[in-house]
Amino acid sequence: MTTNTVSNLVQIRIANARAAFEQAGGVGSVAKKMGYSGASFLVQMFGPKPTRTPTEKTMRRIEESLGLPAMSLDSPDGPAKVGTSLAAPAPSDKGGLDTAALSRVISLVNKLIEEEKVDVGSDKFAALVSMAYEDAVEQGGVAREAKMRQVLQLLN
Repeated sequence: MTTNTVSNLVQIRIANARAAFEQAGGVGSVAKKMGYSGASFLVQMFGPKPTRTPTEKTMRRIEESLGLPAMSLDSPDGPAKVGTSLAAPAPSDKGGLDTAALSRVISLVNKLIEEEKVDVGSDKFAALVSMAYEDAVEQGGVAREAKMRQVLQLLN
């Protein structure tokens, strides 16, 4: 990775983390969720005048603490909504199904069906959604578009 690419990634991470912190009630609230006694560590990286560069480990820990999909804070499109990870729900969750995640998976499967011009009935559509959701949960919250595209190409 070139220095310019690294610099761009750092800028994206900082902007996305700031937006996620705002959604989550501020940097102090996020620091508590992460188990810190105060916000100074995060402010050093994400405050108005950062003095430290956020590490890969820190970014993944923030995502996990906020319920964000893995790698979402690295996305140039901005962060996902706080609490929308495709990861399996915690055992304390009563429903056991993340309906927001399921909605995103349904949208992805539908988009891929249209792009690949595959004609599937409702039973196959449901099976594809189920497969995509299970795969996303197994992959730490990341829906693998390329894998689902391969499955659809096999159906065609």
